Amino acid sequence: QSIGITITTAAGLFGAFVMQPLGRRIGMKRTSIAVSGFLCITAVINAIFAYQRVYVYVAINALSSIVMMASTSFGFNMYLNPAEEQLYKTGKDIRVAAMTLAMLPMSIGMLLATPITPIIYRFIGFDQSVYPPVVANPELMVRLMFLIPVPTTLISILITLFAYRIKDSEAQFYMAENQKRLMEQMMKAAQANAAPPPENAPGA
Repeated sequence: QSIGITITTAAGLFGAFVMQPLGRRIGMKRTSIAVSGFLCITAVINAIFAYQRVYVYVAINALSSIVMMASTSFGFNMYLNPAEEQLYKTGKDIRVAAMTLAMLPMSIGMLLATPITPIIYRFIGFDQSVYPPVVANPELMVRLMFLIPVPTTLISILITLFAYRIKDSEAQFYMAENQKRLMEQMMKAAQANAAPPPENAPGA
């Protein structure tokens, strides 16, 4: 496991230099869909071939780490872009809420893990009454471990494909204009605070 983590980390470092420029060139939407689709494919490969084949698991995870770096080139911008568009068009700032929603997948995963985990334990024959705990069907455990995230990842691909319609150029425009408006408001506020009081004002 330690060797696998080391190899995966090194692969991710390599991908940070190679894949991030590629991700920026391809664009946020296409990169996100491509990376998620690739992760689904690698999960299925691991589910079928990784059991008792450590080299398959390590190689696939290292490759996944490289590809995943393509989507880190834009980070949370995909969540912020719709909020920037709304701020530009309506004046309503929901960017903080958008960043909070970025944590929603993790929250849903933690919520679902509570009722699903005992069911999985029953399927794989997990027995913790003995020491060390015993798994009666470790092969099924490996398959479930990789296959369970696939449906939710496919749902995220469909949502991105059909619901996300902001072009990268539009997102950059909205962000730049919102920043420009903010700077103008700050300058006006600074000028108002620095303006001398009227002559007839008390204490003038």
